Amino acid sequence: MYAALSICQDVCLPATLCAGELVRDGLPDAALFSLADMARKTLEEQRGGPAANPSRPASGDPLSLPCGVRVIYLENGRIVSDGWSNQANLLQNARLAAMRALNVKAPAKEAPVACLVEVTLPAKPLGKNGFFAAKKLDTGRQGMHITLGEKDVWLYASDFLVKGRSVSSLTEDACSSLGAKPQDVVDERLKFEVYDAAMALSLPDAPPVRLYRGGKLFDISQLDRAAVDAALTRARQWYVANRQEDGAFPYVYHPQSDEAKDDDDSQVRRLFNLAALGMLYKANKDAEIRDFGSKALDLVLKDYADDVQKPWGYIKDGENVRLGSAAAALLAIIRLDLLETKGRQAERLAAFIEGMRQEDGSYSTFFLPYGKQGSEDYYPGEAQLALMEWYAARKDAWAITGVSKSLDFYRTYFGKSMSMPMIPWHTQAYVKLHRVKPSPTLADFIFRMNDLLVSAQQRGRDIPEDCRGQIVNPQKRGGNAHVSGTGVYVEGLADALALARELGDSARIDRYRTALIWAMRNLIQFQIKDGCDTWCMPNSAKAVGGFRSTLENADIRIDNMQHCVCALLKARAVLADADYRDIAEAEARDKKQAAAK
Repeated sequence: MYAALSICQDVCLPATLCAGELVRDGLPDAALFSLADMARKTLEEQRGGPAANPSRPASGDPLSLPCGVRVIYLENGRIVSDGWSNQANLLQNARLAAMRALNVKAPAKEAPVACLVEVTLPAKPLGKNGFFAAKKLDTGRQGMHITLGEKDVWLYASDFLVKGRSVSSLTEDACSSLGAKPQDVVDERLKFEVYDAAMALSLPDAPPVRLYRGGKLFDISQLDRAAVDAALTRARQWYVANRQEDGAFPYVYHPQSDEAKDDDDSQVRRLFNLAALGMLYKANKDAEIRDFGSKALDLVLKDYADDVQKPWGYIKDGENVRLGSAAAALLAIIRLDLLETKGRQAERLAAFIEGMRQEDGSYSTFFLPYGKQGSEDYYPGEAQLALMEWYAARKDAWAITGVSKSLDFYRTYFGKSMSMPMIPWHTQAYVKLHRVKPSPTLADFIFRMNDLLVSAQQRGRDIPEDCRGQIVNPQKRGGNAHVSGTGVYVEGLADALALARELGDSARIDRYRTALIWAMRNLIQFQIKDGCDTWCMPNSAKAVGGFRSTLENADIRIDNMQHCVCALLKARAVLADADYRDIAEAEARDKKQAAAK
């Protein structure tokens, strides 16, 4: 309805909003937890427990602030009732909001109930172009109030988390509920206010926790080998829980609605997911995971075909035959130890990859439709990696010759494009090549690529705590905080760190391991781990272990799993216990110095 207005979208939200001297992240945990306790005690009172009468907070106590409070009661990830109050101080508002929620509908008496408390700090009007600025709201950390004449609607920060929908779609729905027309936006009759929010969650028989965008903060001090192993165990759990009857995995699982979706399905991503299962299998000789991967691969290989003129094989995907599909399928066969049964197909896939190489060393990225190009930042590096793993498996010298021929072309390509997406794929391939044919020039190229990658990591104190460690492609407008992006960058960076160790490059060892550990912190932040993440998800068994697409979007896409599993496995192999301790201690010192200032 409002698409025609998109010409005005390049606008920004205001800076963090204040309640007196208190901003969202400055609200003490103790104050938030007191509010969550009040919501819990009010529920227990309704169930026959003792009265939960709030005492009057002392002057200067954060609980005395005149801020609104929303209380939500949930059973099995679904809202039972909610209430909001802004009539008094924080503690009294928590009590009033809880009573209003329970007066609407009380949860079943014996049901385990999650209580969410959202503090709504004073709102600030957005002014001109407010409709477009509001759609850039910080999901899970901000909410909005929309008015049109005498009518109004609230979109609470927690609404975006519970409903699992984008800010844009919920904003447009809210405007439509007010009867707004596009002209109301143009004429500025539609008014927007945005507020900062702080949240705490109370689960049964557990102390309250502070939420960041709907999940608990995973601190760098918690990261060690045991935490990585636990993340991999949860990922395996996700695969077991989400395997479908035909042996495939959902392309996207939406945990807030408990629905699997195959919209915008990608054959390449599905195949690379099976290559990731191969790595997971090899890490522990996990026969069940190998069986999962093998059966899912058989489904895709139904679209395998031999070329009628050349000794090639390829994977068809409708009218498309992609270089990336052949590379991913070859990697899956090798990593799942299926060469004995699928050796002929593997040989022909490898020959196809080599046949797609042009005289100048570049690759044609599509075989069909003829002349089609695309994904130049991805498929060639994937092809180079597949041929290096083919060489490791079969020692065919032509694979080394071919990869070396393409190296010069893509070194020049990178020098012109400075493309970040190509870095991890080419890094993984060329570190393997360097071990076969050591070359200072090749090592310099690998390090030049990964120096750029490390420079794009966001971990400064100006970055929100739950975002620290993400690696963002600066070439993409607005940045790219998708978990698959940080995941694939870690895959290459782990190999670059290994090479730096082999060559004794101490400066890069320190720089790369620091970036690697912070990136792993970010990946585990993205993982759905326990009730602190699944409180708004009706089927926690299918959600736990998955990696959400972004901190704002909990959709679990299959390449999220692929890249994060590979990243954690590869990083785990190159990091020692001392590496984790060193980085955690350095962060503790930095935090102490920052507090002293």
